[in-house]
Amino acid sequence: MLGGVAVFYVIAVIASFLGFGEVAFTAGIIAKVLFFVFLALFLLVDMERLRGVVRSMLLRDANDPTHWRIETTWQSHEALAAMRSAGKPRGVQIFEAAGASPSLRVFDYVRDLAPPKGR
Repeated sequence: MLGGVAVFYVIAVIASFLGFGEVAFTAGIIAKVLFFVFLALFLLVDMERLRGVVRSMLLRDANDPTHWRIETTWQSHEALAAMRSAGKPRGVQIFEAAGASPSLRVFDYVRDLAPPKGR
């Protein structure tokens, strides 16, 4: 899959150099989407080794397809602290390697919200 990312990235660079803006733009978007699909699959497989993970999701902004978020729910603050003590999380390393500047935030669970009745 990373090979596909590289191919579309090279196509984007060459098309851009030759003045084919639409082709370059499309190839760049395809490369980004493939990269984030790879990232999601990598992280989902990697989550199995992480103790304390309840669930993890890769989310894409509906209004800005270049804006992505990984949201992970942990069993406890202790489980999160144990993962962080092992060094920089892999997800952060992958985003940084791609030139992104990820931000990390910790939220406390408050409660589940029930869906409206009748749905």
